[in-house]
Amino acid sequence: MNSFIQTRGIGKLLFPILLLIFFSMYACGGGGGGGSSAAPDQDTTTGIPSISNIQYSPRTATQNQGGGVVTVTGTIDFVDREGDLATLTINVYNAQGVLVATGTPSLQNVSGRTSGIIQIQQDVNTANIVDYTVDIYVTDTDGNISNKLTATFSVTASQSDSSVAKYAGTYTAYANFPGSVPIPMYFTIDQAGEITGTFVVEGHTNPLEGTVSSTGSFSLTLAPGLGANYVVGIIDYSTGTIIGTIKNSYNTRFGTVSGWKT
Repeated sequence: MNSFIQTRGIGKLLFPILLLIFFSMYACGGGGGGGSSAAPDQDTTTGIPSISNIQYSPRTATQNQGGGVVTVTGTIDFVDREGDLATLTINVYNAQGVLVATGTPSLQNVSGRTSGIIQIQQDVNTANIVDYTVDIYVTDTDGNISNKLTATFSVTASQSDSSVAKYAGTYTAYANFPGSVPIPMYFTIDQAGEITGTFVVEGHTNPLEGTVSSTGSFSLTLAPGLGANYVVGIIDYSTGTIIGTIKNSYNTRFGTVSGWKT
């Protein structure tokens, strides 16, 4: 009969930091000299533990999938000749390689177990589009540290985030002309990608209107019906910044636009 080893405390350590990970871990099989084979390159003449063969699913989710949380399940093989595993460490890094969460819970009821499988259950918050890398290793009671295994998890844009709806919000921008004071522009993008707003010239408020595409490219007509000046540009979704060019009816560039999402 398989026996189980439970790892406690990771959820308590990591969940308040990122709302990212809750782990519930078990190790099964493998009494003294159990039948699981050694991990690749494991030196069975030493007391250094080894882990291998990390398997988990899913590895990606879309934003807000599962109502904001999805459950990842998986397994890790371990070998420990001395049967004295003590802790399991998990370090979580963001896409820039910055450590954003860590946890080292104790392994319970593991004494004497020389091999087995760690079963993983992980709740992942899907509220934000993000890429994470997770390093995992075990340590025994003598302080010997195993090799590290690396897992990745990505929260990607949902179907609606692949559309114009992701650009919805309010923006502030400035029209810049050589030798002139920048002209403020204020506009709103709705869920359908329609742009409405105003710009102010010499104390007079004028309308502007336009549309944005799913790639962030946009066009604005300045004072519709009163002139032929227009703006073409791009909105960077990741930063909310705006870069554009002001052109006239002859498609001649005579100014620039820069701004940001407010």
